[in-house]
Amino acid sequence: AGGNGYELFNPSIDSLLTEEEKVLYDEFVQARDEGHMTLFYQPMMSLQGSPDQQYICYFRYKMQDGKWGLGKNIFPIFEKVGIDADIDKITFTHSLKMLAKEKAEGKPTKLFLTLHPNTLLREDASRWVRQSIAKAGIDSNSLILTLKSHFAATYLKKAIELRDIFNKDGIRFCLSGVQANELELIQSIRPNYVAFDGQMIEVLKQQGTDKIVPLIQAAHNVEAKAIITNLEEASSLAQIWPLGVDFVTGNYISKPMSKLSYDFADNDF
Repeated sequence: AGGNGYELFNPSIDSLLTEEEKVLYDEFVQARDEGHMTLFYQPMMSLQGSPDQQYICYFRYKMQDGKWGLGKNIFPIFEKVGIDADIDKITFTHSLKMLAKEKAEGKPTKLFLTLHPNTLLREDASRWVRQSIAKAGIDSNSLILTLKSHFAATYLKKAIELRDIFNKDGIRFCLSGVQANELELIQSIRPNYVAFDGQMIEVLKQQGTDKIVPLIQAAHNVEAKAIITNLEEASSLAQIWPLGVDFVTGNYISKPMSKLSYDFADNDF
């Protein structure tokens, strides 16, 4: 099994993954076994004067080159192997710890955390979320549970059901990766936040605002905040500014960082 003995001879995994996927999965397994997993945080800026300190959480592990990152298309690999719910559990627990620490230091921070299908489909998903939040002693609205739009479309009934349960418990729900043709999905799910797909900036540059304005309106019609992601430069911000978008995130604001240390008071907006 090589010098470090981490290679997995698991016949079920061998049959599920291609050779290329297996290499990526083994790299993750090594990081997991060595405890080298963490979250990175990307700050989200308000364009409407909201005082909220908000970050999107990204799962990262130590790659073989020593950098923190993610293997290419690793989440579909996690789903195939059936451990995406385990990853959610790790990131969920870690983010609750961070929120409890922020609360203790008197910082009102909100974290957006993505959930994957095997978490969503657990019978006890909502109970587990509710109990974990109560146990951590944090405000329920400080963790925003995020579901990618293509999963929401696939598991629509379950997504709507969870949104109802979460909202009843004061937990906010975000629909992310929303594409130009998903207006009806916003109307069906009625999330608290709508985060648009990173490609939307390109759509905006090439086709103007026609495609995105109806989506922002649809979000506001269901009382959701609209979020633009992948903002890389000032010229895109100038285009977005008049559209009524609530929050923006992307490397122009800040790259994902290993600590919750962004100075929200000291930005140029």
